[in-house]
Order: sequence, then structure tokens, then C-alpha cells
Amino acid sequence: MSQFNIREAREQDVDNIFRMLKELAAYLKEPDAVKSTPETLRRDLQLYKCLVVEDLSNGESSTKPLIGYAAYSDKFTMCDGRLTVLDNLFVAPEKRGKGIGTRLLDMVSKDAAANGCNGIEILAHGWNSRAMAFYKKRGAIDVTENKDWHYVQIPLKSQTKMDN
Repeated sequence: MSQFNIREAREQDVDNIFRMLKELAAYLKEPDAVKSTPETLRRDLQLYKCLVVEDLSNGESSTKPLIGYAAYSDKFTMCDGRLTVLDNLFVAPEKRGKGIGTRLLDMVSKDAAANGCNGIEILAHGWNSRAMAFYKKRGAIDVTENKDWHYVQIPLKSQTKMDN
């Protein structure tokens, strides 16, 4: 029997999702990167999909701790059509290597296919060889290596500078 259960996130999960998001940011050596708050995650819950992983190893505990999550949303591009963007995939360090991340990615992939998406877009740090190997093992193509594309962002406060 599986020691974990994956289900859709509920509003009452947001504080735990935020906790794991902060853990992920610290692991990625970007502890100040999280601009969201539990309130914004709660407010914008309809803008993204989120799966959470419950730890069932405690048996009959009525409060099953959350040990992982996958947050994602869909986007459209003129070239690729509809894509799913995997924003975060996190599994608690002590629970890694047990197939949880694979199950999460499988569920995201099935949802993407069911919604007519043509692929999954993932932004991963180049130094994170474990994540890169995980995604490449599942057929991911490193666009930076193969097409020399670069991911850029324009913060809205920069837009004000351009207007002046």
C-alpha cells in the first residue's frame, strides 16, 4: 500500500503549500525570491492548479501532513499552442527517491493531455543536476542547450522607467 496520497489542493492547504514554497526557495538558494503570500495564493487559487501530497505513513492520523506539491497552469503560444507550465514541483527532502515526484509529474502530464496541451514547460536551475536529470529522464529537452533561448522577465516597475 502506498505511503502517500496525491489530491487536488484545497483552500485550507494554502498555508502548508506556502511553507513548502519557502523551503523550495531556500533549497534553490533564493530565499527572498518568493513574492507571493498565503493571502495572494489563496486569492488567486483559481488562476493555477495545485496537487498536494499527503503523508499516510502515520496510519490513522486524521491530520495527514503535506510532504509535497506541484503547482502549474496553462498558457498559449502562437507556435506551440496550449502548454502547461510547471511552476513548482517539491517533495520534502526526507521523502525523495520514493516515486512521489514521478507520480506528481505523471498526474500533471495526464491533466495537461486531457486539457489539450502539447507539452509541459519547466524552468529549472542549471546547477540543479538532480532536477535536470529527473526531467530529462522523462523526455525533457533543455531548450537553453539545444536552441540557445533565454528566459527573460520585465518587472512592471521597470515599465515605468521605459515610459519616461
